[in-house]
Amino acid sequence: MRSLNQLFCRSITDQSIEYAYRWLFSRAQHLLRLSQSHISYSKSKSLFGIFRSLINQYHRHVPIEYLCGSAMFFNRLFIVNRHVLIPRRDSECLIHHVQQLYEHDTNRQSIVEIGTGSGCLSITLSHLFPHWQIHACDISSSALRVARNNAYLHHCHNIEFHRGNIFDSKFLENISFDIIVSNPPYISKEQISYCDRG
Repeated sequence: MRSLNQLFCRSITDQSIEYAYRWLFSRAQHLLRLSQSHISYSKSKSLFGIFRSLINQYHRHVPIEYLCGSAMFFNRLFIVNRHVLIPRRDSECLIHHVQQLYEHDTNRQSIVEIGTGSGCLSITLSHLFPHWQIHACDISSSALRVARNNAYLHHCHNIEFHRGNIFDSKFLENISFDIIVSNPPYISKEQISYCDRG
């Protein structure tokens, strides 16, 4: 445990990093399914190795949400990995916009989300409008696997998942919908290299 404490203290330079390290330490513990008060010497060495690996990845600018495997969106915790974009708070404006337009509408609407990723938009709308039919679409089977896991985690029963390319004219032929929601990646690969990595 002393090695863990030394690594923790030596690497911290500001409060935000301390917060990140506490998350990563919790993640390392979770990976070993240990409680902080029941760490044997041999398992402590394993925990040290996992924690050090997570810290190294964090300093190589791997987002903490990917390292921890989860992210918050609209007060719900979502599973995330490298196959999906990390849910961002600025995406919540899409939810607020739909709420404002339909909060007093008692009709059963059908909504399609294009590029569902983690499923955070569809799942949030599923809870806000449980009588709606929601279609969550993505071209990536790996992303849809994450979205399905999140839907199961949040007990959603009114979402259908579809894999396909929206630029294929036949893809949406068999999906009936009234509303389209989408928050696709909007930064090109060329622009990403100029973005702040912090």
